[in-house]
Amino acid sequence: MPEGVLITFEGIEGAGKTTQIELLVNWLIEHNITHRYFREPGSTALGEKVRELLLNDNHIDIDPVSELFLYLSARSALVHKELKPALADGYLVILDRFTDSTIA
Repeated sequence: MPEGVLITFEGIEGAGKTTQIELLVNWLIEHNITHRYFREPGSTALGEKVRELLLNDNHIDIDPVSELFLYLSARSALVHKELKPALADGYLVILDRFTDSTIA
């Protein structure tokens, strides 16, 4: 089985990442192309908890290093539980943010 393909969408809030992803996913569906979509943080049980914690307006004050480790723990779960298996199975994988967002 051929290896999958990874496409990431990066950009600031409101840049249109989600809109472009929706357009791509609709095109893939119309053309019967198997794919998987994931978001960061999210897409795993741990990732969704991290997302909830970080995006909650009432969340505790989190220092930047702790916030980074939360993102990295969510990414690790995503890579090992979802991303690697999907790519190994030959899927086209779409990610709403990935490593570039961490560097920025």
